[in-house]
Amino acid sequence: PSVGEIARAIGAKVIGNETIEIKGVASIASASPGDLVYVDDDKHLPAALSSPAAAVVARTGDVLIECR
Repeated sequence: PSVGEIARAIGAKVIGNETIEIKGVASIASASPGDLVYVDDDKHLPAALSSPAAAVVARTGDVLIECR
């Protein structure tokens, strides 16, 4: 699914490219290109955003952010 499709399914707002394809879900430490990472604490957001993940779901406001 694309970032946009996931965002619509979970009621999230997308910041970035909605057409990026997501291939899996991972932790910040194990993220690869194409992965989606979930962050439930703001203190982990910078690490998630600098990871190779394709997108990050941030709990604050249910925002889906495209990284790569």
